[in-house]
Amino acid sequence: MTAARAGPAGDGLELRPARSAGGPPERREVERASASPLLPPAARPRERASRKLEQVPVAGPLRALQQWFQTVITHPGDAAEGMRLAAAGLALAPAEPIERVLVSNRQLSASARIGIYHYAYHARLVDCLADDFPSVLHALGREAFTALARDIIARSPSDHPNLNRYGQRLVRHCQDERARVPQRAFIAELAELEWAMVEVLHAQAAPTLSLAALQTIPPQGWGAVRFKASDTVRLLRSTYPVNRYLQAQREERAPAIPARGASATAIYRKGFTVWRMDLSPPMVGILSALFAGEPLGQALAALGEAAGAAQQQRMATLVMTWFRDWVQSGFFAALAAPRPRAPKAPGSARRAARR
Repeated sequence: MTAARAGPAGDGLELRPARSAGGPPERREVERASASPLLPPAARPRERASRKLEQVPVAGPLRALQQWFQTVITHPGDAAEGMRLAAAGLALAPAEPIERVLVSNRQLSASARIGIYHYAYHARLVDCLADDFPSVLHALGREAFTALARDIIARSPSDHPNLNRYGQRLVRHCQDERARVPQRAFIAELAELEWAMVEVLHAQAAPTLSLAALQTIPPQGWGAVRFKASDTVRLLRSTYPVNRYLQAQREERAPAIPARGASATAIYRKGFTVWRMDLSPPMVGILSALFAGEPLGQALAALGEAAGAAQQQRMATLVMTWFRDWVQSGFFAALAAPRPRAPKAPGSARRAARR
């Protein structure tokens, strides 16, 4: 990809938007349904059942048994605490043996077997969060990240068989000012960036506006043109240079957590590849206005007012270069229909005529 070239005196008017092309391609390392946990397993008790216990099976509807199993394996403590909590749902006394619900086998006791499920449930969710947020994992370190993940799991257990959306809980947790997360403000913005990449990756494929369609617009009509943003694009403003940090981490340069510094990033997908594009203040100003549905002429006028007189002529040329690149990158799905004009109040025409 062509590297961005800065304008004179660092005016932020780059000739072309800068894409992030380094690092491995976007992919999910952990399969959501059946892959084995990546984290090293804790020591698993190998309790051998000395003899088969003859217990009267608990009587109850299947739904009650399923609820018991869910309560046990999702308990934030251990399986034994979960069994004590779930006993009332099956009308069991807390001290009654688990063999009334589960059976032992020659290798493991019933409590050891349910303990494996309890471990696997939590390890699976930790792994999925680590897979969605590798840069957050790098910034916090494995131990702190695992503690954060387990805190989130305890507060908000998974409630859906599809885990593709579970990572949103981590973003919301880090955005909460009450959350006790190291370097919380930076981690929250870094997590938001990584989550935007996940959303773009899983977004439904969307149509993209072509340059050919733009060529049909008459010159006098450009000022009123409005655009519909693609579902496979996200635009983020940050108070930290989070995209620069993420890129350095992907290139294995072991970056340190940076100082504050405003940045903006567009995250978008072309085919099956997710891209990140750093945006200068003029670029993000125009894109934000267009994504909000403002006409192109209005967005350009606002940008021209903010620029100095010496920059305005050069900016007019650069904007068309940026805009062409954004269209080719699939930022826009289609031309938006013109907004209907508000009806005039009764009598307004007569008052205007009298004036």
